[in-house]
Amino acid sequence: SKYPDSLSWGLHRIAKAASFLHGSNIRHGSIQLSSIFVTKAGDWLLGEPFLSHPMDDGGRAFFAQNRANIADVYKPPELQGGKPDRREPVHALDAWMFACLVYEVYNGTLNDPRSLKQFGKVPKILLPQYKELFASKPRARLPLAKLLESPFFSNTYVQTALFLETITLKDNFEKDNFFRKLSGLLEQFPKRFNKYKILPHLVGALDYGAANARVLGPLLKIGSQLTKEEYMEFVTPSISKWFASRDKNLRMNLLQNLEHFADHLSAEMVENEIYPQVAHGFVDPSPKLRELTLRSMLYLVPKLSEGVINNQLMKYLAKLQMDPEPGIRANTNVCLGKISVHLSPATKQRVLVAGLSRALRDPFAPARVAGMAAFMATHRDYSSEDIATKILPALSPLMIDAEPTVRVKAFACVKVFITRLEDAHNGVSTSEATESERKEAVGMLSWAWDIGRKIVVRDDAAGGTAGATPDEPKPSAPPATAVPQSVDGRASRGQDAAAVEEDGDADEDSDWEDLGSASPPGKEFYRPKPSGRARRAGVPRAEVKKKAPRRDPLPARSDPTDGGFGWDAPDDAAPSGG
Repeated sequence: SKYPDSLSWGLHRIAKAASFLHGSNIRHGSIQLSSIFVTKAGDWLLGEPFLSHPMDDGGRAFFAQNRANIADVYKPPELQGGKPDRREPVHALDAWMFACLVYEVYNGTLNDPRSLKQFGKVPKILLPQYKELFASKPRARLPLAKLLESPFFSNTYVQTALFLETITLKDNFEKDNFFRKLSGLLEQFPKRFNKYKILPHLVGALDYGAANARVLGPLLKIGSQLTKEEYMEFVTPSISKWFASRDKNLRMNLLQNLEHFADHLSAEMVENEIYPQVAHGFVDPSPKLRELTLRSMLYLVPKLSEGVINNQLMKYLAKLQMDPEPGIRANTNVCLGKISVHLSPATKQRVLVAGLSRALRDPFAPARVAGMAAFMATHRDYSSEDIATKILPALSPLMIDAEPTVRVKAFACVKVFITRLEDAHNGVSTSEATESERKEAVGMLSWAWDIGRKIVVRDDAAGGTAGATPDEPKPSAPPATAVPQSVDGRASRGQDAAAVEEDGDADEDSDWEDLGSASPPGKEFYRPKPSGRARRAGVPRAEVKKKAPRRDPLPARSDPTDGGFGWDAPDDAAPSGG
């Protein structure tokens, strides 16, 4: 066998079933290959209980009348012709027949009881117990309950199966260790064992709270081996339950791995069950969860209706463009560009110019660059009028931006749109991009900021630089009294420089709140918390909020380009299903 340990698991199942009967003073009386059934998961089941009987006078009489049904090759010495010993233990007959079973599993058909002493391919680690099973004296035979203690069953296959069957009895430490190792063990098991044994236990453990987020690793690895129909049968029905979990780590892991199972979700399931739960992440106090929720839209938006996109999602994205975390603001601009291929022409006309134009006014340099990258990826979606009257006027100031990377991107972006206008002037029609061309264009957009990095606002005198990472050299800081200047000497919009620190003070373990108990509609979307540094210094929350600089110079409320989605000052939107 390619998986020899699978045989030990089968024998373990049979020995355990027989020992259970023996504990009730019942013997099976017909343990042989013909009485064993194998499930799709590789579990062996002991059947044909036609000779099973209690070890009392009535049971012995029944067995004496029917023992001729046992093939001679499987009969122990006491049944070969002599009179049965009324004092024989309940396990004696079954132990002998189990020895015959072991022989046939490893050596083939048993033709003579004396062949039991010719061990053949019986595993050496099992031989000490195997010899005791067919002892000539019934009382000397090894009870099958004792056989289960053999080191023969101390292998990864058996231990994994046993752990899964008793997972509800394990503590969190044991489960963590088990799930941490399980992904690396799956290749040692047959595919049917992974699919029909391990997978149902993992899904059930998540459904009923007996497992944590670590189970997703092996679960998704097995899921990659399933057909579409099998995935719909075993995994898909439970996904909506997992997204509704109050375990924040589980929800984060689901969002991080959404690309592996999004194709198996129906549009109806996404819109009615999954998106309403995911949408809570847009307003969660944890920056990491807000970021992951934003990125998950790449996989969910194709399955959302236009109504949900227009009435809910666009308002959330407008809110994220004013997020306290600069990295989230930058990635919101990238997200707008990436999901543009799934927006209707009317939505594009109202949203893209207004949303991406706001990005160009963001004080965080990577956010401005991301906005221009999204403009370039979607350049075929704009009319000449919009390019001339809205987009180019918004891009022009960036060509004298204080940040060199912003200026470089601005020149490239302006050239793209100037070319569009020149083509229109010369009568060259710009053909509308095909769907594949649009997807290729937005596919070149990359996320502007990594999830794991935290942006902390600092004074210019501190030497902070927008977009610097811990491993990158930082430019020399301007004098304490100086204001960052653009290339022509005017004050730059990025006066509030930013520096990057390790996310050691981030508070991402706050409890999940029911949005119904949050502030009334029209008030705060989420409750910003003071940083760990501020808490240690004893700064009151109200004072921290009061001192936080306003990061985004918002346009007037009456801005006609907001498209009705609140890109100027969005109204709060309660998550659907919250």
